[in-house]
Amino acid sequence: MLARLHRSVLALYEGRLKGRETFRYWAELEQSQWLPRAEVERRQLESLRQLLAHAHQYCPHYRAEWDRLGLRPDGGGSLDDFRAWPLTTKETIRAHRA
Repeated sequence: MLARLHRSVLALYEGRLKGRETFRYWAELEQSQWLPRAEVERRQLESLRQLLAHAHQYCPHYRAEWDRLGLRPDGGGSLDDFRAWPLTTKETIRAHRA
């Protein structure tokens, strides 16, 4: 009973007060841990594409650099295809923070 109360209080704090989706992410992780490897990799690839598309759209530095290198966020048929992309360093972030 105490554990249920604790979870309810935590859910209210995370969801209502902080506006976080912690418990949704938790439920997704609980479910996804049992998926076949191919499905996990498919989801990872889709998430990576969404992240890169967002960065390409909203960050002039990444857009210019990736366009210069001929890299497309929607390209790549596998996670291995993205290994050729340049790594982001702290120096790059500091230099192009705006």
